[in-house]
Amino acid sequence: MDIIPFKNSLKKSHVLGTAKCTLTEEIIKIGNYQELRSNQELTLHCCKVIEYLIEKHAKIDKKQLVLDVLNQIFSFDELESQAIKNQIDFFFERKMIKLPKLRKQIFSFGAKWLSKKLL
Repeated sequence: MDIIPFKNSLKKSHVLGTAKCTLTEEIIKIGNYQELRSNQELTLHCCKVIEYLIEKHAKIDKKQLVLDVLNQIFSFDELESQAIKNQIDFFFERKMIKLPKLRKQIFSFGAKWLSKKLL
Protein backbone atom coordinates (compact mmCIF):
# COMPACT_ATOMS: atom_id res chain seq x y z
CA MET A 1 0.00 0.00 0.00
CA ASP A 2 2.72 2.46 -1.04
CA ILE A 3 0.17 4.65 -2.82
CA ILE A 4 -0.78 6.48 0.37
CA PRO A 5 2.40 7.48 2.20
CA PHE A 6 2.71 7.77 5.97
CA LYS A 7 3.02 11.22 7.50
CA ASN A 8 4.43 12.72 10.69
CA SER A 9 4.64 10.29 13.62
CA LEU A 10 3.38 7.36 11.53
CA LYS A 11 6.21 7.91 9.07
CA LYS A 12 8.78 7.94 11.89
CA SER A 13 7.32 4.76 13.40
CA HIS A 14 7.28 3.08 9.99
CA VAL A 15 10.91 4.02 9.32
CA LEU A 16 11.98 2.76 12.76
CA GLY A 17 10.10 -0.51 12.36
CA THR A 18 11.47 -1.13 8.88
CA ALA A 19 15.03 -0.34 9.97
CA LYS A 20 14.79 -2.64 13.01
CA CYS A 21 13.42 -5.52 10.93
CA THR A 22 16.02 -5.08 8.21
CA LEU A 23 18.91 -4.90 10.65
CA THR A 24 17.65 -7.91 12.61
CA GLU A 25 17.39 -9.93 9.39
CA GLU A 26 20.92 -8.87 8.38
CA ILE A 27 22.36 -10.06 11.69
CA ILE A 28 20.44 -13.34 11.72
CA LYS A 29 21.69 -14.12 8.18
CA ILE A 30 25.13 -14.58 9.73
CA GLY A 31 25.43 -18.25 10.57
CA ASN A 32 26.91 -18.09 14.06
CA TYR A 33 25.84 -14.60 15.06
CA GLN A 34 25.60 -15.52 18.76
CA GLU A 35 29.38 -15.90 18.88
CA LEU A 36 29.79 -12.35 17.54
CA ARG A 37 28.10 -10.84 20.57
CA SER A 38 30.64 -8.05 21.21
CA ASN A 39 32.40 -8.06 17.84
CA GLN A 40 33.41 -4.59 16.64
CA GLU A 41 32.94 -5.51 12.99
CA LEU A 42 29.33 -6.49 13.65
CA THR A 43 28.69 -3.20 15.45
CA LEU A 44 30.28 -1.24 12.59
CA HIS A 45 28.21 -3.16 10.03
CA CYS A 46 25.04 -2.39 11.99
CA CYS A 47 25.93 1.29 12.08
CA LYS A 48 26.52 1.32 8.32
CA VAL A 49 23.20 -0.42 7.62
CA ILE A 50 21.31 2.09 9.78
CA GLU A 51 23.15 4.99 8.16
CA TYR A 52 22.10 3.65 4.75
CA LEU A 53 18.46 3.06 5.73
CA ILE A 54 17.69 6.30 7.58
CA GLU A 55 17.86 9.74 6.02
CA LYS A 56 19.98 12.43 7.67
CA HIS A 57 17.09 14.77 8.44
CA ALA A 58 14.86 12.03 9.92
CA LYS A 59 15.47 13.16 13.54
CA ILE A 60 16.03 9.59 14.70
CA ASP A 61 18.74 8.67 17.19
CA LYS A 62 20.68 6.14 15.12
CA LYS A 63 23.00 5.21 17.97
CA GLN A 64 20.05 4.29 20.18
CA LEU A 65 18.45 2.37 17.33
CA VAL A 66 21.57 0.23 16.86
CA LEU A 67 21.72 -0.36 20.62
CA ASP A 68 18.05 -1.35 20.74
CA VAL A 69 18.40 -3.87 17.93
CA LEU A 70 21.60 -5.40 19.31
CA ASN A 71 20.09 -5.52 22.80
CA GLN A 72 16.95 -7.18 21.42
CA ILE A 73 19.05 -9.90 19.77
CA PHE A 74 21.78 -10.43 22.38
CA SER A 75 20.20 -9.22 25.68
CA PHE A 76 23.15 -7.13 26.85
CA ASP A 77 23.66 -6.17 30.46
CA GLU A 78 24.56 -2.58 31.44
CA LEU A 79 28.34 -3.01 31.05
CA GLU A 80 28.07 -4.58 27.60
CA SER A 81 25.62 -1.92 26.53
CA GLN A 82 28.05 0.80 27.63
CA ALA A 83 30.86 -0.93 25.72
CA ILE A 84 28.73 -0.94 22.54
CA LYS A 85 27.97 2.77 23.05
CA ASN A 86 31.70 3.45 23.33
CA GLN A 87 32.36 1.44 20.15
CA ILE A 88 29.75 3.46 18.24
CA ASP A 89 31.22 6.73 19.52
CA PHE A 90 34.69 5.56 18.45
CA PHE A 91 33.44 4.71 14.95
CA PHE A 92 31.70 8.07 14.66
CA GLU A 93 34.76 10.04 15.84
CA ARG A 94 37.02 8.19 13.39
CA LYS A 95 34.50 8.71 10.56
CA MET A 96 34.28 5.00 9.91
CA ILE A 97 30.49 5.03 9.42
CA LYS A 98 30.06 5.87 5.76
CA LEU A 99 27.50 5.29 3.06
CA PRO A 100 28.51 3.11 0.13
CA LYS A 101 29.78 5.07 -2.86
CA LEU A 102 27.16 6.13 -5.38
CA ARG A 103 28.86 4.10 -8.11
CA LYS A 104 28.50 0.93 -6.03
CA GLN A 105 24.83 1.67 -5.27
CA ILE A 106 24.01 2.27 -8.94
CA PHE A 107 25.79 -0.93 -9.98
CA SER A 108 23.94 -2.91 -7.32
CA PHE A 109 20.52 -1.56 -8.34
CA GLY A 110 21.35 -2.12 -12.02
CA ALA A 111 22.44 -5.70 -11.39
CA LYS A 112 19.25 -6.46 -9.44
CA TRP A 113 17.07 -4.90 -12.13
CA LEU A 114 18.87 -6.77 -14.90
CA SER A 115 18.62 -10.11 -13.09
CA LYS A 116 14.86 -9.57 -12.63
CA LYS A 117 14.39 -8.75 -16.30
CA LEU A 118 16.43 -11.71 -17.54
CA LEU A 119 15.03 -14.25 -15.11
